[in-house]
Amino acid sequence: VPLSRLAETAAAASLAGLEFASGIPGSVGGAVFMNAGAYGGEIGQLVTEVSLYRPGAGFCRRTREELDFAYRRSRLQESGEILLDAQFLLVPGEKAKIRAEMAELNKRRKDKQPLEFPSAGSVFKRPPGEYAARLIEKAGLKGARIGDAQVAEKHAGFIINRGQATAREVLALIDRVKEEVHQKLGVILETEVRVVGEDEEEDE
Repeated sequence: VPLSRLAETAAAASLAGLEFASGIPGSVGGAVFMNAGAYGGEIGQLVTEVSLYRPGAGFCRRTREELDFAYRRSRLQESGEILLDAQFLLVPGEKAKIRAEMAELNKRRKDKQPLEFPSAGSVFKRPPGEYAARLIEKAGLKGARIGDAQVAEKHAGFIINRGQATAREVLALIDRVKEEVHQKLGVILETEVRVVGEDEEEDE
């Protein structure tokens, strides 16, 4: 289930709490897995209970406290458990106010983020007391490019596809950003996106 659809369904039922999630791409399961969030809200704040499948051990249920939610993480990232469903605690609200807040947050996204280009969203976690995009810009990397992968000029926390970018180009640009920010500013950036697999080697 797309996270944006869940937010829209909640709004239609006059249930508040998921306004921040209306513009976040990805699935509900992925959002719980990563503890997705934006504009001061996180999905882990709303989870009450989940159903899991543990390979070799069967099914179980876990509470929010047992999931060890933290900034962009949950225990699911290390446990190997498979998320089957999740329950959320929302609060009754005024439909017009809920939709107005969703519209305002989506406008802010459109104004500040390079939504006109394909990307995987925000690439790096926010370092303590700082913003990854600001550090990347300070390091002179806004607009940096490898092939068709580019650090977005509109928001340096995004790496966009300018046409035919490959996974290899995106990963190489991520590595370059991490290396130069560390060398120039002494900060180690951690990726927020998760890399699954890699692009295939070109035929020789």
